[in-house]
Amino acid sequence: MKTSDNPYIPYLATIEDAWYETGGERCIKTFKVVIDDEEFRKNWSHLPGQCAMIGVLGAGESMISISASPTEGQFLRFSVMRMGKVTGALHQLEPG
Repeated sequence: MKTSDNPYIPYLATIEDAWYETGGERCIKTFKVVIDDEEFRKNWSHLPGQCAMIGVLGAGESMISISASPTEGQFLRFSVMRMGKVTGALHQLEPG
């Protein structure tokens, strides 16, 4: 697969790890995610404060802040509060 310069092209990713930061009705779950496309992953970089559009098939998309430091390596981390349909669907996902 050729890496695209188009920021609107979605890329599949795999959840490498996930854990709850807080409990309760509006709990926060953190996901460590690896982009599946190796070429794209190797060329990926982000800056503090940037975000990504995260989609769950059948649920929709939501803009989520990247909580990983750009110096941490070739993975992304997102901390997501369960608020609605998309974030609720994200909370149902597990590593793998």
